[in-house]
Amino acid sequence: MNIYNRLRIERSVYLLANTNLSISEISYEVGFSYPRYFSTSFKQMKGVTPSQFKEKTKIADTYKLLEQTRPAIYYFERNKELTFRFFTSFNRS
Repeated sequence: MNIYNRLRIERSVYLLANTNLSISEISYEVGFSYPRYFSTSFKQMKGVTPSQFKEKTKIADTYKLLEQTRPAIYYFERNKELTFRFFTSFNRS
């Protein structure tokens, strides 16, 4: 695989992880003329298809979000009354 295709694949990794573009849109965006060739090149370089990569990224992001919000949810559950009082007193105008 040439250096240009490697750079295109690396750019596509970012787009797959951070946008809602389709696989075809991403393949054209990074410079591939044919989405099938893009998918084949992506799998050769990354070991998974672009669709599999996108799905794994989505699942990983969900777990990451859950890990970040778990302490806040736990705090809220333990201090419901206090939180409720805070929001009701805060919202009064």
